[in-house]
Amino acid sequence: MSIIELTQKLVQIPSYVDGKCNEYKCMEFIESYIKEHTQLTMHRQLVENDRYNLIVHDNEPAKLIFFCHMDTVLPSSGWQHDLFRGEVQQKKLYGLGAVDMKGGLACALHAASHVKNTRGLHLVFDVDEEYYFKGIEKYLEKYSPAAQLAIFPEPGMKIRNGHRGVIEIYFRLHGETGHASRPHEGKNAIRGIQEAVAVLEEALQEHSHPSLGKSTCNLSYLHGGSDPGHQTHGYINVEKSANKIPDIAEAILDIRPARSTVNADFVVDILQDFAQKHGYALTNVEKRLDYGAFHIDKEQLQDFAQIVETYIEGEIFADAKHFGYGEGQLVHERLQIPCAYFGPGPTQKAHEVDEYVETDELVCVEAIFRDTIIHYCGGEKI
Repeated sequence: MSIIELTQKLVQIPSYVDGKCNEYKCMEFIESYIKEHTQLTMHRQLVENDRYNLIVHDNEPAKLIFFCHMDTVLPSSGWQHDLFRGEVQQKKLYGLGAVDMKGGLACALHAASHVKNTRGLHLVFDVDEEYYFKGIEKYLEKYSPAAQLAIFPEPGMKIRNGHRGVIEIYFRLHGETGHASRPHEGKNAIRGIQEAVAVLEEALQEHSHPSLGKSTCNLSYLHGGSDPGHQTHGYINVEKSANKIPDIAEAILDIRPARSTVNADFVVDILQDFAQKHGYALTNVEKRLDYGAFHIDKEQLQDFAQIVETYIEGEIFADAKHFGYGEGQLVHERLQIPCAYFGPGPTQKAHEVDEYVETDELVCVEAIFRDTIIHYCGGEKI
């Protein structure tokens, strides 16, 4: 089975997560492939319900680990290509998750099956990377390998040695209602959230990083109106009255910190300070995500970089300012091992309609991964 055929097989297995679908069938396929094409040992690690990490290794202490997430984002409308057929047109393989990251997963899996007699090769196929990182969190609760390098085959065709963190916070702001003809007599909760976010954005300007760029805030969700009564759980139900000042609003913020000085407590403190100064009440705060920034010196990745340089011309390190959060931050923070993102692209097609991966890049990255396995773990190409 070629690397392109393997990627097609993976794309043909839906692994987005909702009430009816998850990563289970994708994991079963990987299990069958490992059993048929390698001598590696594998076992499942339960994460929740019928969602499992699949941990694969050669029975030696880890020297090189590939961390590959099996899940994809949810399907969306507007596709011109079939989401799950894996069709190839003009050297582009289309499908949901093709570039993020079933193409990269296929490269790691195919490379591992074409090098024998390794010592220290590990692969972790985990769940929930696109959602709340439950898989990698569960893995790190139990395992702490002291590997020389961890690779995350995310799209890009350049080595990514850092990225900003991610903080997600839900909260409610309570104001004071009144007649819409006298807005100065009330406290508009919707406007209050907008003003609080502006204060937060100004504070974040002081927490930039030379390689990771600016810390940013996105007001991802905002809903408010007149409070019809006491509500403590779930999203609020409000009266949609044009002639009333909205006295309750809720919001979700997505903050991308470039510095470790910015965390969920930092954000909540600013929101609380704003509320107290301006006569609002801050309630129902939920710190849903709180992960810091990640940056590693290029010198720690020189062995891997030299392998990549034999295949790719020009600059091989990506500009870390332009990427979202990934599991490498958690692994580096908890295990203190060098981590790098590198996989087939294009990066900009991740999470996009008509997502695709370049077939030439699949072939190139798979070859790079074979050489990387031999460099760190020994063995011979099959």
